[in-house]
Amino acid sequence: MAMTRGQQARQTVVAEVEQTLTCAFPGCTRPRTPKGPGTPGRTPKYCRDPHHNAMTAYQARKNTAAGAADQAIRELEEARARFEAETRRITRDAQAAVDRAQTEAERRVAEIQQRLQAEREKVLEAKAEAVRNSEHARIAEERAQYAEAAARRAADHADAHLQAAETIRQELHDELQRVREDAESYRSRVHGLETKVDDLREQLDQARDKARSAEDRARVAELQLRGQSSKALPWPPAVSLAKR
Repeated sequence: MAMTRGQQARQTVVAEVEQTLTCAFPGCTRPRTPKGPGTPGRTPKYCRDPHHNAMTAYQARKNTAAGAADQAIRELEEARARFEAETRRITRDAQAAVDRAQTEAERRVAEIQQRLQAEREKVLEAKAEAVRNSEHARIAEERAQYAEAAARRAADHADAHLQAAETIRQELHDELQRVREDAESYRSRVHGLETKVDDLREQLDQARDKARSAEDRARVAELQLRGQSSKALPWPPAVSLAKR
C-alpha cells in the first residue's frame, strides 16, 4: 500500500531526528541504531555496540555514582585526620611555650629576690657598723642612705621584673586559651564533617535502593518489549511522536 505524502513527511522527519540522537550509554557519542522503515515499537536508544544496552548503561551509571561517593568519604576522613593532628600539634606547642615562660619567670623572680636579700643584708651591715663605730657615724649613715637607695632601686627593679613576668604569664595564658578555643572549633568542624559523611552514606544507600528498584523496572520493561516485538503495531500517531 502506497504511503501518503503526510506519512512520507513524518517518516523523513523521524529519520532525520534519529540520525541526530546519540547513544544513551554513559560516555558514548555514537549515533543510535536507526529503526528500519515500517518496524514497529520504539526507536532504539543505543548504538550498534552489542554491549550498550539498558542493563549495562544502568550498571555504568551506578558504578560512577558509587565511586564519586566513596571518593568524597575518603577525602572527608583524610581532612578529619589532618584537623586532629594539627589540633594536637598546636596544643602541644602552646603548652610547651607556657611551661618555658613560667620556668623563666620563676628563675628571674628567684634571682631578683636573692639580689634584694643581698642588698638588705648590706643595709643591715652598714647600720650595725654605724652603731659599733660612733666615730664613723656620718660615713656609716651616708653608706646606709646609699645602701637604702640602692635597695629601693633594686626593689623597684624587682617589681618591674615581676610585673613583666606577670604580663608574659597572662599573655601566654591568653594564647593557650585561644589555642584551646581553636582546638574546640576544629573538633566542631570534624564533627560536622562526620555528620556529612553519615549523610553521604545514607544518600548512597538510598541511591543504591533506587538503583535496584530501577534495575527491576528495567528488567520488567525489557521483558515486555521482547513480548511485544513479535507483534506488528500500527504507525504511531503524530501526537505521540511529538511527546517522545
